[in-house]
Amino acid sequence: MAEEKRADALFAINASDSMKPSCDKLRSSLKRFIQPFREEV
Repeated sequence: MAEEKRADALFAINASDSMKPSCDKLRSSLKRFIQPFREEV
């Protein structure tokens, strides 16, 4: 049986109005960012 590897991740995001453009970009690319980690499981 292969050893199971797990990790917890916590993201702190500044969601103030001035950061809205950055938050929108983050939201649109978050799936792409997370996918490699899901493939490792």
